[in-house]
Amino acid sequence: MKADHHHHTSSSKSSRGILGAGAAGFMELFLFHPMDTIGKRLINDRTRSFHSNTNLTVAEKASQLRRIVFRQAAGTGIRNEIASLYPAFGFAVLYKVMQRSLQFGIHPIINRHLLENYAHEFNNRVGTRWARTTIAGTGGILIGVSEVLLLPLDALKVKGQTGVKVLSADVEQSRATTAKNLIRNPRLLMNLYRGASWTAARNSFGCFALFGTSTFIKDNVFDLYNNPNNPQSAATLQQHFIASLSGACASIVVAAPLDVIKVRMQATSLNAASVSGFSIVRELLVNEGYRALMKGVGPKLLASAPKVTFSFTIAQWLAEMLNRLY
Repeated sequence: MKADHHHHTSSSKSSRGILGAGAAGFMELFLFHPMDTIGKRLINDRTRSFHSNTNLTVAEKASQLRRIVFRQAAGTGIRNEIASLYPAFGFAVLYKVMQRSLQFGIHPIINRHLLENYAHEFNNRVGTRWARTTIAGTGGILIGVSEVLLLPLDALKVKGQTGVKVLSADVEQSRATTAKNLIRNPRLLMNLYRGASWTAARNSFGCFALFGTSTFIKDNVFDLYNNPNNPQSAATLQQHFIASLSGACASIVVAAPLDVIKVRMQATSLNAASVSGFSIVRELLVNEGYRALMKGVGPKLLASAPKVTFSFTIAQWLAEMLNRLY
């Protein structure tokens, strides 16, 4: 009976964690989708960056930037411009809620499983100080790889944000005909998995850095796990925030070069010839120099770090709150 009760609480704890994570994903999207769109459009802008081009006046640079950011809506009034930053919103909501549920709802379950069954192994391999960090990171790699399943939703979102037609054609196609063409031709649907291996690599590095760093901060800076005064190892909202922010920044910097390649692979129409990641890298190094691998890392730190921090913090806090309430 007791065992059954334990199983019940851990499964309801898990479902609350997933619920909290999904809710956090929805809140995050509403607040941050516009910044994300701007970041994607800047990454996909193939012109040689206009810093080098000094003979443009400030006003010309500003209007050029405005055209890149707002596309056709540029100059049509502030309401239209803001609305134009929410393209592909349906795909984005679906993607974000599923992604955050997976990352912040399922990761704790994997983490608990690894801690309960393999803590001893990790202690022997990396020492007790790094064990929790490595366990959290390893769970992150598993999550990062399984996130690839959500790639079609992400690809449709990126296409919507960068304004790339799902199918390149001479005729402007309605959504219905696009959908019909995709269903008729499943091979094109598989093209939504374009860049899957690069994405898996990027997610694995990113999630390892995210969960590992966050756990490291909680473990070694806040001493949450071995602190006799805090047997629940419950973090305050502020501690969650600082740990999440550190993890978010680490994951963005680590995954940045892979992210540039992933976005460029996705920002092509489905029936355009597929490009290999390596040829994108070659072309990028030749035309734009190796510093281009970090393209968009500034905007991404400004846009994604708060986003991931927000979701990660809210997800953990909501899960703890739901546990206290019910």
